[in-house]
Amino acid sequence: MPGIPIRIQPLFILMSAIIGWLSSQRLELTLLWMIVIFVSVLVHELGHALSAKYFGQHVMITLTGWGGVTRRTGKPISRVRDFIVVLLGPIFGLMLGLFAYFLMEKINPSGMLLYTLKITYLANLFWTVVNLIPVQPLDGGRLLAIILESLFGFKGVRFTYFLSIILCLIAGLYFFYRQNMLGGILFFLLLFENFRNFTTSLNMSDEDQNAALWKELRQGENLLNSRHYEEASSTLKNVIKKSGSGLIYMTAMEFLAETLKRQGKINEAYDLLLPVKDRLNTHSLKQFQEIAFLTKHFQEAVEIGKKTYSEDPNFKTALLNSLSFGELKKGNEALSWLKSALTYDISLENLMKESSFQTLLDLPEIQDFLSKKRAP
Repeated sequence: MPGIPIRIQPLFILMSAIIGWLSSQRLELTLLWMIVIFVSVLVHELGHALSAKYFGQHVMITLTGWGGVTRRTGKPISRVRDFIVVLLGPIFGLMLGLFAYFLMEKINPSGMLLYTLKITYLANLFWTVVNLIPVQPLDGGRLLAIILESLFGFKGVRFTYFLSIILCLIAGLYFFYRQNMLGGILFFLLLFENFRNFTTSLNMSDEDQNAALWKELRQGENLLNSRHYEEASSTLKNVIKKSGSGLIYMTAMEFLAETLKRQGKINEAYDLLLPVKDRLNTHSLKQFQEIAFLTKHFQEAVEIGKKTYSEDPNFKTALLNSLSFGELKKGNEALSWLKSALTYDISLENLMKESSFQTLLDLPEIQDFLSKKRAP
């Protein structure tokens, strides 16, 4: 179609064939169903694509195993226009179904033509109704999200995810009860997707929708990676000041802590991350453990280390746990974690040359362990 690229994934053809066969049990009718599904999904997506293109966006339609997707790029549009773009998908589908019904009433067809018009009408009517259920990422869920976000900010989007979880559960159970396996599987997949999005959204805020802030955050990250630490620090502090408490805020805090660490400002890095340690992901907690150890907060280091090791076992965390317990003069714990570290094929002789290892050498439990290792 001129100006609108259309891609068809093999899984779309496969799923169309499965739906057609389950609905007809005949080869020729399966092919007919595949054609009807192709036209119906394409018309639906054209409702999104043509309106988005009219509003100045670039679009591409992809037919996938679970329907169609219209990808939009270019300049963002207003919520009102976004609402129109989303709504016109189901409207186009409904219009196609009503047109098929009109032809059935007008020309009084029979045979294959009647069958074609009938399934076109029923399929588009059914899909329009289902698609307008307020469940993300169906059009009904997206429409509700646009309305609630305009009224309540990102809290509205979060509520949409929560509502989607409940409705997906109800719809999935209903379809399974009606022995519609495809419908049941679809809504349970959507349930898990919405649950993942809901849990992610708990750490987000309205400021996380600010594209300019994301851009500034990336600038800070680039400055950090290019070793312009003073500029990175200034940029990231500015992002933290403007970003509230969501995902941008936490990411900027983690980048700033790494910047301070590289500048040798270890105590500042520790003070920065300590108040938000419960919100740090596993990668950032490993960073915080190293900072806690370097600033001699050994008890904090072992508490963090035990948690991160359970989620991501690795040599460095195990070694830091051992060294921290050594500083706390807890020989048995230090030995246990040293043994864990040595399971990563690390040379004990090389470890003993490290200055940080000297504290462990003063512990009787470590001395006894090393004596047994050296014994013939």
